[in-house]
Amino acid sequence: MTVEEIETFESDNAPFAETFEELVLRHKKELKDLTAKITALKKTATKGDKKRKKEVQNDIAKLEAEFRKRQEEEVKQLQQRSSNTNGPSGKALNEETKNNENEEEDDNNEDIVDKLLARIEEKRVEEENKIDSKALKTTDKEVPKNKKPRQKIRKERKAAKMAESQLEAENEANNQVNLKEIEHEKITEKVVSMGLYIKEIIPDGHCLYNAISDQLQIRHNIVTDYKELRRKAAAYMRKYPDEFIPFLPTTQDGEMCSTEQFNKYCDDLENTAVWGGELEILAISKSFRIPVHIVQMNSSLLKVPEDEFQNTEPIIISFHKYMYGLGSHYNSLLNNNFEDKI
Repeated sequence: MTVEEIETFESDNAPFAETFEELVLRHKKELKDLTAKITALKKTATKGDKKRKKEVQNDIAKLEAEFRKRQEEEVKQLQQRSSNTNGPSGKALNEETKNNENEEEDDNNEDIVDKLLARIEEKRVEEENKIDSKALKTTDKEVPKNKKPRQKIRKERKAAKMAESQLEAENEANNQVNLKEIEHEKITEKVVSMGLYIKEIIPDGHCLYNAISDQLQIRHNIVTDYKELRRKAAAYMRKYPDEFIPFLPTTQDGEMCSTEQFNKYCDDLENTAVWGGELEILAISKSFRIPVHIVQMNSSLLKVPEDEFQNTEPIIISFHKYMYGLGSHYNSLLNNNFEDKI
């Protein structure tokens, strides 16, 4: 296993939203993360550097546009899944959605995202007020009475520039290459040539483990779920830490992660919806002594592990880096004649 191979795989990206309430809570957390990211971007703009300031404004506008688009799509997907589910779980989700609708004044998709983005704007205004307040204190102890209208004018100008930058960012995004479409075409071409087809896995934060679980049941008649796979992966990594620590991110000082950091990594893997990658695939493969083959866009078939369990039928999954806006994703790959075997 090489560092380049590990870097090829980003963690599988899929928002963890099993119910409407959980989706709203996660969207609020993502809002907090987005606000922190925007604040960090603003700090990179040196005072007086208009070019850099313009770039930062464009970046922020892109982030907000993508944030709005993605969260609206996720709400629609959740509502669609709810309406298409006939079993008890679907009814429960519909009832939960209705309860949330009674608690909220507005339950349409755009209002949910608008409220979240409104909080971003509130925080931005608060920060601008703090900056203006500090500037006034350093220039003059007494604030002139006509200073407040000037501040309001500056804010209006900033808001207008931000709206203009957001429009430019959206137009630029519309003219960019559709990497999602290109990736889908290339992976589909590879999959078809192997006599396989893609079985879509729900993007719920556990897509890697659900894809492997699906493969284990179909190809090896092993019934399990994502929770059990997370436990097995974490247990194997704790048992053989030397196989994994060298490939985990180093500290700011360039040192390998400590035992405490590694234990936390394993705990998060087992108990949260943190995304998984090649290290987790390796741990699961060795736990079951079954090889895992991964199909991806610009690389040859990746075999994990590379030279073990060669006499055992592999499980086959696909890695999609651009399928969803939030990050990477995994799907299960089935034989074309799978339905004939049922």
